[in-house]
Amino acid sequence: MKRVDTMNDTQVTLFNTGLPMMVIGILAVVVPRLLVQKATRSHLVVAIGMILACVTMAVLSAGVFFLFDNRSYETLIGAGGYVLALEFLIEASWKAVILWAPLILLTWLSLAQRVERLRGQDLAERNSL
Repeated sequence: MKRVDTMNDTQVTLFNTGLPMMVIGILAVVVPRLLVQKATRSHLVVAIGMILACVTMAVLSAGVFFLFDNRSYETLIGAGGYVLALEFLIEASWKAVILWAPLILLTWLSLAQRVERLRGQDLAERNSL
């Protein structure tokens, strides 16, 4: 007797789970570094950049799931409209927070250390004159 699983017929594979998580992880490290000026000496600029990075990552995560998900969005749109499809993508995007939030925090720490290093260099140059 063949078992039919009607609740969840989607299998977890490298393409539909592993690859999107790798892409989201890479984006979580790259996006904050692109949003914060390299030569900034302001922690406020870094904090604002991190807030923007979180919003950007939420949108990018939804886009990554849209690209890699093999479910039929036409069926979802037909069943509940565009709002349901968008709600589904947003929900999937926020589930990815468990992956990208720690990476954003580690990147924030790295950028804050860079700010302090640059401030220290500026102070050393002023005191040596």
